Amino acid sequence: MKSTIEDFFATDTYAVEHGDDIRLMVHLSRAPEFASQAVVEDADGKQTLIDVSYRSWEDFDDLLGVIVEEYETPSPLDDVFSATEAAALWGLDESTVKKACLQGRFHHYEAKKSGWPWLVTRQGMERLYGAKHSE
Repeated sequence: MKSTIEDFFATDTYAVEHGDDIRLMVHLSRAPEFASQAVVEDADGKQTLIDVSYRSWEDFDDLLGVIVEEYETPSPLDDVFSATEAAALWGLDESTVKKACLQGRFHHYEAKKSGWPWLVTRQGMERLYGAKHSE
């Protein structure tokens, strides 16, 4: 059992080279119950929790490689937005996106009502409205 908060939150940090001039910081907990999780911090300070409990590795260097590989794997959810979020990203009024959903301007695989909000894909938004304004 942990005796102090420092025991529970103690981490080791490792710098990992990532491409040209990019360095990621990988924070690993010393607590055994978190042995398959890490926090990856990019150069901008953005932190992402990575879980590699379903992966295997040979040694410590391999573990760091697996963590970075998981970090680099894009999530399919990165390309799905609520109508509100999509409108903001594309510089549109929210009602414009909702009306497009209701009028069937999106293909069936580009928009879906999920409870209260409409969800739309990047592909559908780009097809209807062009590239994101925030990029």
